[in-house]
Amino acid sequence: MPTTIGDLIKAQMQKAPTNVRLFGEYVAGKKDTITEKDFKPKELAAMSRYIMEQDEQNKKNEAELKKQLSFLQKRSQEPFEANKAQTWDERQQKFVPKYTKAEYNKLIQEEINSAQKALASYEKTRGKTSVSYGEAGGGGAGAGFLEAIQKSFTSPAYNVETSLGHFNAYKNKDGTVTIEFLGVGFDKKRKVSMGQFIELLPSVINRPESFGTLLARTFTPTKARPVRIQLPSLIQETKKEKKKKPLL
Repeated sequence: MPTTIGDLIKAQMQKAPTNVRLFGEYVAGKKDTITEKDFKPKELAAMSRYIMEQDEQNKKNEAELKKQLSFLQKRSQEPFEANKAQTWDERQQKFVPKYTKAEYNKLIQEEINSAQKALASYEKTRGKTSVSYGEAGGGGAGAGFLEAIQKSFTSPAYNVETSLGHFNAYKNKDGTVTIEFLGVGFDKKRKVSMGQFIELLPSVINRPESFGTLLARTFTPTKARPVRIQLPSLIQETKKEKKKKPLL
């Protein structure tokens, strides 16, 4: 049983939603690494589902980029025909070629370079999945006050998003996954003055996520808390997780 006020507070904090508990620890100055032990099983499952869904989206995006690059490379080999791309010239009151041959070739090459660069980034980051803040958090400024309370107690996905924000997932050789990087609102070191705090307060007071970010940047702008969460292999979970309902 708790024997001191500190023990009592700690015991009560353990009952609080994960996002509330972690934010309270952060503001209090706790600096030890956040691990999988700080999250509930359903929240860890939500992280795995986020990663799998982002992996699927990345595969689709990469496939589209490959198609686009192939199309552009074929176009670059075709003879230039000025009349294929025309624009209306007000001065001459007629349609004229939109590009010269040199301008057209330059444009196509720039698009090829852009597609190649994007594809190279996929290859360079193979084994790493960057997961962005999604719809569970409400989007934009985040969920309203009452919605945030309700979601904090009922939505594992919401707790993940408002605890981690954006995160990187690294695939290990044994199939396990390591999550690193603390999300927006915690990692930023931008100092907000008291004057700015007072000015911004009315616009965020009813938005817990935005309010928490403002508090962090005003009163603890240089603190950071590392994250290293270990998840089991996604291979065994992929099929069953795909059959589940959306994260919201």
